[in-house]
Amino acid sequence: MFFGVRGVCLLGVVLAAFASTNAAELKEARVTQIVREVKLLPNAAPVRLALLNDQVRDGTAVRTGIESRTELMFTDATLARLGANTIFSFTEGTRNLELSDRAMLLRVPKSAGGAKINTAAVTAAITGTTIMLEFHKNSYIKFIVLEGTGRIFIPNHVGESVLVHAGQMLITKPNAKNLPSPVDVDIRKLMKTSRLIRGFGKMGSEDLIAQTETAQDEEREDGELYETNLAIYGGGTDLILNDPTHIQSSGQQNAPPPPPSEFGPPETIPAPDAYPLGSGSQINVGPPTITSNGVTNFGKIYRTTPLDGTRSLWFFRSTRPFDTASGFDTPDRSVFSLNFIATFKFQDLQLVSNPTIAISESGITKLALIGVGGIFSGPPGGTLTFAGLDSVLLATENGSIILDGGISFQHIPNLFFYARGDSVSLKLASSISGSSNLLLNSEGTVQVNGNVSVNSLNAFSNGDFLDGSGIITAHDITINSIGGNVTFDASKFLDVAGGTLDLTAKGSLTFIPVAGPITRASIVGHGGTIDFASSEPFTFDFSNTSVTFTAGEGGIHASNIDFVGSNLMLDSEGDINLLASRVPRSEQGIPLLSGSINAGGSILASGPIEIDDLEAGQNIDAGSIYAGSIKAGGSITAVGVRF
Repeated sequence: MFFGVRGVCLLGVVLAAFASTNAAELKEARVTQIVREVKLLPNAAPVRLALLNDQVRDGTAVRTGIESRTELMFTDATLARLGANTIFSFTEGTRNLELSDRAMLLRVPKSAGGAKINTAAVTAAITGTTIMLEFHKNSYIKFIVLEGTGRIFIPNHVGESVLVHAGQMLITKPNAKNLPSPVDVDIRKLMKTSRLIRGFGKMGSEDLIAQTETAQDEEREDGELYETNLAIYGGGTDLILNDPTHIQSSGQQNAPPPPPSEFGPPETIPAPDAYPLGSGSQINVGPPTITSNGVTNFGKIYRTTPLDGTRSLWFFRSTRPFDTASGFDTPDRSVFSLNFIATFKFQDLQLVSNPTIAISESGITKLALIGVGGIFSGPPGGTLTFAGLDSVLLATENGSIILDGGISFQHIPNLFFYARGDSVSLKLASSISGSSNLLLNSEGTVQVNGNVSVNSLNAFSNGDFLDGSGIITAHDITINSIGGNVTFDASKFLDVAGGTLDLTAKGSLTFIPVAGPITRASIVGHGGTIDFASSEPFTFDFSNTSVTFTAGEGGIHASNIDFVGSNLMLDSEGDINLLASRVPRSEQGIPLLSGSINAGGSILASGPIEIDDLEAGQNIDAGSIYAGSIKAGGSITAVGVRF
């Protein structure tokens, strides 16, 4: 790259109307692009995050954060782009700009007259020009003209001025007393590399800048320009030497920061309200970026526990017992691996429709969306597919996940909901279909009110698994409440031949049976107390299914349930109370004994008990008993007893 250098001193920069043809048109600007964090600083109101199309009026400053950029468009088509750590404000008819170790671009159309840039040390006057300006308080100031001309003055130094032409750059130290001559800078390369050009739309002066590039090409061919070892890198127009042996001489303290790393814990993406994720959003999973309504933010990639540490610390900045109990922190999970997953974090997340997914060559096909305070749904709604992804995690740091029926999820191979925090809930009215694995984890309660059709459903909660209105079809179902109760209404979980059902409740497991015969391969239930809910006698036919229920001291209560099947195991530390237990008969009508009923307390049945192994720590009382073996710590009472 070739350069022309002259000095400029900036402690603060003030852009004012120089020769505007219509001062009234300079009363406001509009925010036309936002990258990462941009804030508005009104004189008489609290600071707030800037939004696309926000109006910036007299007395309001615009401030960009670290690794952030923005673009403003004035009513006369004057355009300003601000690099990181920049403060911009203007009063009526003027444009006042302050730079903090970063860069800005200003384009003033030919028809708009001109602008004057005032600083504590210099003033730059431009007319119908596109320029870049950069200030490093401990190093240098640069003024680059992309097209047009600009004149630099040092106030109170009569005659100390330099005219900078298109394709030239003036560079100096902040405390310079004299201005050097400008040097030529490779505009074509600058246009390809500057972060004040890349990622933005058209400025309106591209044709004029192209003329500058063409003129430089011709001068290079004629030998009037030649390459040097200087290059522009970084967030705006940072200047360093290409020659590694001379990099130190460019000022190490002002070396530009690297671009945002893909790794490290994610930062919360700013938004004044819940971040709306929908059809206007594009997510790139590697390197992770998310763009909505013209605003681009950056995500991170969690790799593995050895590389990035405990998963919950990385995702949520803290670890809770639930993170360990649920397996979220398990380094190598067998179901739904959370390694090498692109992650975006929001204060609150609102799912409104299906975003566009861009899969890069990185091979990342897993996405995590974290809502610190909660995840909710909103209009217009629609079907979310996250097309191209293998796995999607929707998690909260300390909040509920509540999704209504306005949205649905379809054909996401692995879908994981993770509601984390005190007194939270995971409530899904959204329909879900076509997933291989659906994981519903909540530190509070879980309730499914939407229809679900998946291969495998796994619900894990610290609170209750509540009875919902959704109809669930899944080959394999696992529901585990490690701190609460589980209500399972078999009429809402369609019978799937050969499938499995595993239910566990720290407290009470309420099982509402359905008319059989059941065709699942197995049904397993564990609970402190197990209640079979039926207001009238009910035949629970599991002739083709292995059924095992194990209760704690609360016992098994099934006073209206007639268990019919050959593979029954009822085990309780307390009492077992049932209507009856019957097994299949041989061709001769003889019961084919199998299964077992064991209670630490008493076994009570108003009807017959037919079982291979019958044992109670206290009494056994039944209408009749036919068993392979009978043991009781107390009395055995029945109309008839057969061995």
